[in-house]
Amino acid sequence: MSENHRKHRISTVGQAPPSQPFTLFIPTGTKNYSIRISIAGHGQQRIALKTAFYPDALSLAYRKYCDAVNKAESGQPLKIKTTESLIKEWMNLSRPPELHQKTSYRQTVMTRYFGSFIGNQSITDKTMTAYQQWRNTYWTEGPGKDLTYLEYRRARPENALIKSPGRLIRTPVTNSMRKAPCHSTIQHENAILRDFFQWMKQEGHLSQTRNWRNSVLSP
Repeated sequence: MSENHRKHRISTVGQAPPSQPFTLFIPTGTKNYSIRISIAGHGQQRIALKTAFYPDALSLAYRKYCDAVNKAESGQPLKIKTTESLIKEWMNLSRPPELHQKTSYRQTVMTRYFGSFIGNQSITDKTMTAYQQWRNTYWTEGPGKDLTYLEYRRARPENALIKSPGRLIRTPVTNSMRKAPCHSTIQHENAILRDFFQWMKQEGHLSQTRNWRNSVLSP
């Protein structure tokens, strides 16, 4: 470690100078800086800055702090939620009564397809392009190629006396399923994904609308 870096390391660990509304520090086991921010009503947030160069870290720290303040003032959440947790949150939203088939299809798209692929990756142009390719070959070259049956749990009616989980159903995978999705399938899946992306945007988890959010998949 250079003498200059060592001095910055010592001076930025712990309490920040009064002129800085955050703590800039280097966590144990890494050479890169992180920032610790505390905003009233939002608790403490820790963000990795991914740089070991002090001037760059300081500049990034101010930008991250300003972003956090702006989000707090506009009522947006400060902590970044994982994509997996956002999918679960969206799936559990209260919705008007709808056909079981619609609920089941949404579950299929968001768990078997999109959720299975995206995991906890960020939703970006790059990951969505990769998803398009992955989804179009799911049944011919991807995970569905070797599946012999599908498994799902049939939901019980809300007014059912027994509140335990619904019955587990298994259906065989037929040869007719082992093909690329047709145009109508793509349209239905796009509609579900657009609803999810729109909700993410409203909740402050996505920024500006981009082309792939309007046309997610293509044949």
